[in-house]
Amino acid sequence: MKILVVIDMQKDFIDGSLGTKEALAIVEPIAEKIRDYKKQGIKIIFTRDTHTRNYPETQEGKNLPVEHCIEGTPGFEIDGALDTDDSVIVNKNTFGSADLPEVIRKTAGELSNTGELEIELCGLCTDICVISNAMILKAFFPEAVISVDAGCCAGVTPESHVNALNAMKMCQIKIYGNTLCKKKKYDCPSVAADMVVFSVRDTRPESYREPEIKKFSVLLIRRGANPYMGCWAIPGGFVEKNETVEQAAYRELKEETGIENVTLRQLQVFSQPDRDKRGWVMSSAFMALAESEQLHVVSGDDAADAKWFETELTETGIEELDDQEEPDGKTVGKEWEKGKIRLYKLNLTAEQENEEEQVLTALLQIENNGYMPGAGEIKILWSRGLAFDHAAIITLAVMRLKEGLTGSGTEAGVREIK
Repeated sequence: MKILVVIDMQKDFIDGSLGTKEALAIVEPIAEKIRDYKKQGIKIIFTRDTHTRNYPETQEGKNLPVEHCIEGTPGFEIDGALDTDDSVIVNKNTFGSADLPEVIRKTAGELSNTGELEIELCGLCTDICVISNAMILKAFFPEAVISVDAGCCAGVTPESHVNALNAMKMCQIKIYGNTLCKKKKYDCPSVAADMVVFSVRDTRPESYREPEIKKFSVLLIRRGANPYMGCWAIPGGFVEKNETVEQAAYRELKEETGIENVTLRQLQVFSQPDRDKRGWVMSSAFMALAESEQLHVVSGDDAADAKWFETELTETGIEELDDQEEPDGKTVGKEWEKGKIRLYKLNLTAEQENEEEQVLTALLQIENNGYMPGAGEIKILWSRGLAFDHAAIITLAVMRLKEGLTGSGTEAGVREIK
C-alpha cells in the first residue's frame, strides 16, 4: 500500500510572502504526480501550515517575522493547480504534525507499521516541514518505507534543500527523484515541449473578382496553474522520464486540448536562461497546420480553457505606435531608425459569446539580418495576456508558416496566407 503526503503546498510558500522560484517550479510536477496517483487509487493526504493573527507573538513568529499562511487569507490556501478532492487535509500549527501519524494509521489500518506500506512525501520546504514530518513518520512507523521525491520538493535555498535530503538519507529515508545529493559538474535544465497548432480557413473577399484569402488561427489554452495563472499559452508541458520530446509533445497536446490527429514538426529550441520564472527550462517547440473542422478542441488537464485565436503578424514602425505601445527606453527607437532591427506587432483575437472580442497583443524586436530569425534573435519588448515567451514562439511559427518552411506539403497554400 502507498500513501502520498503533500506538505504545505500553499500560496504563501509558492508565490506569496515566502515564495521562491524553486517552489513555483515544483507545482506542475506535483500536480501531475497527484493526477497519476489518483488514477492508481493511491491515497493522498495534504498538510497545511496554519497560523492565526497572533503569529508575530509566537516563538516561530519572533524567529521568522514574516506573516504567512494566516487562516482565512488567500496565502493559506493550497495552490489551485493541485487536486484536493477526496483527500484528507491536516492543519498543523508548527513544522511537524502531531496528528499526521494517526491519520495515516487510520488510512493504512493493519499495514500501518509493516514493510508493505510506503509513505511518500513531497512539497515545501524540504529543510523545514518536509524533513520534520519525514522524521516524525519514521519514528512512528519504523518498519514502513518512508520516501521523499526530491524532484517534487524545494527548500528555502537550493543548498539547504540538498543538506536536508542528505540528512534524511542518513536516517534511512529513501530519497529519489531528479536531484543529486552532491554537487554536479554541470547543472541540468528541465526540458519542455510546446506546440503551435494553426488552423486555416478561406475567407471570401467583398468582390467576387478577388481571390479567396487564407486566414489562420492559433490554438491557445488558458493556464489553470501558476506561473501565469489565467494567461493564455500554447499547449505544452515538461518532458517526462523515459520519453522523447516528440512523445511529450503529442501527450501534452492530447491532455490539454483533446487533439490527437495532427502531424507535429519541430520548429526550434528556445533556451534563453530567463525564459521561465520557475528556473532553467528549455523548450523544444513544434508546429502543426490543420483544417479547424478536423479538430475537436476541449480543455483538459491543467488547462482552464482552450480556444482558437485569429492570428495577425504585421511589421510596424516606432511612429505607428501609440503611447501605450511604445517600448521602454530610447535604444529601440535608435536601433530601428538605423535599420538594425525590425519591429513586429502580434495580435491574437478570439470571439466570445455575449462579450467583446478578446485580444492578446505583443510587440517584438527582430534583428534585421535578411534571413529567417533564430529563437535568440526574437526579443519580446512587451506582451499582454500571453504567458512565458510564447509571443516569440508564435511569431517565429507564423514566419515559418508564411514562408512555407513546415515541410508538410502545404507550401503553396501557406504563401497565400495574409
